[in-house]
Amino acid sequence: MKVTIIHGSPKGINSRTKQYMDYIKKHINDLLYTEFYIGRDIKIIEKDNTYFAEIIESIKNSDIVIWAFPVYYYLVPSQLKRFIELIYETNSLFAFKGKYSTSISTSANFFDHTAHNYIHAVCNDMDMNYIEGFSAEMSDLFNDQKRRNLLDFAHYFFAMSEAKRPVAKVFAALPMNSIQYLPEQKTGTKIQLNKMIILLTDATPQDINLNNMINTFTGYFNDSIEVLNLRSLNIKGGCLGCCNCFKNGKCIYKDDYEKLFYEKINQADVLIFAGAMKDRYLSSTWKTYFDRNFFNGHRPVLQNKYLGFIISGSLKYNSNLRQILQGICQIWKTPMLDIVTDEYDSNHEITRQIEEFAHILSNRLETDWERSRNFLGVGGYKIFRDFVYILKYFMKADHQYYKANGYYDFPQKKIKDRMVQFIINLVIGISSLKKKTTINFEDNLLTSYKNIVKNK
Repeated sequence: MKVTIIHGSPKGINSRTKQYMDYIKKHINDLLYTEFYIGRDIKIIEKDNTYFAEIIESIKNSDIVIWAFPVYYYLVPSQLKRFIELIYETNSLFAFKGKYSTSISTSANFFDHTAHNYIHAVCNDMDMNYIEGFSAEMSDLFNDQKRRNLLDFAHYFFAMSEAKRPVAKVFAALPMNSIQYLPEQKTGTKIQLNKMIILLTDATPQDINLNNMINTFTGYFNDSIEVLNLRSLNIKGGCLGCCNCFKNGKCIYKDDYEKLFYEKINQADVLIFAGAMKDRYLSSTWKTYFDRNFFNGHRPVLQNKYLGFIISGSLKYNSNLRQILQGICQIWKTPMLDIVTDEYDSNHEITRQIEEFAHILSNRLETDWERSRNFLGVGGYKIFRDFVYILKYFMKADHQYYKANGYYDFPQKKIKDRMVQFIINLVIGISSLKKKTTINFEDNLLTSYKNIVKNK
């Protein structure tokens, strides 16, 4: 069988993800492998039609396509995202139809599921036979059992592909927007907030709905909302994964990104991100913006700024993207205002939703409340906490921030809680008291909750 491997890492042959693929190739060496370093070469691929055609021809002539990538900011790297856009822009979907496919990623297991969901959905859209992928923690290759798991997965995938086993699609096709949004006349008093509001977008002149939604939203405020377009800024490329920023908090690129962050984004009270869906995410321009934010490491440097989204596209059919946006807000500790879209049947309803979005912003700033974090925020935080602690001598800025802000809240360090649990376990261990203690524990616990409700 012929296998085309699409490497998404900008590090190319020096990618850790490639080592996982090399391990598979070493032990399953009876297949014909062809590899392309998309993440490294994306700038060349965009300009060199011959190179792009070579990649598409290899995929067309292959039985199997493997997507190999590190997880960058909840998804694949922006460079691989751009390649997927090129497939659509050049009408090259024919090369992927019917191929068996899977994905292999490396990460800290932080939102790796959303990255795999994205590739899974893209493969479903391309009419490929996608078999659920393999998400490796970065150091799994050093563990005997986990190396065996990797090979067992590869054998399973290749056997399924060779036998051409039927594979069910998981993600339904995205419906097209049925309406061109034309704003209605606005009435009533404009909102005055006296806050710095930055609206960041990637809108092109062809994004009619998105531009009209932005204009409608900004029209509800007396405040001057500064609209910044990512496409007009000098942002030279996506994150390279070089980790140079771990040394001094500075990105290796010399462009407008840090100036945008420090002079605009970091100074704002409210951030509105506006974009149009492209395939199963936003654009690769937006993905570049998010990936480059990694120069801030794993620190919630935008904490307590309010963040909302204006999205053009069928978001209610794209729960993976919604979860990514929710996850970003919870990990950044930026309370989410709302997500407003144009997926309605009338101009009136879209305008009404945008107006309500503006009022939600006003209300939240006046009352200054936020929802508690759920699994996305709590689970993600614990992964980062452990990850930074283990690599604290490498991630010095993250470590100093986590230490100064009490992020190292490991349970074993809470001496008082450990002593209480020790006494409880000791008492419950006495058989004659076990039943009575368990009943009393539940009663006492409920009573403590009732006392809070009564007295606070």
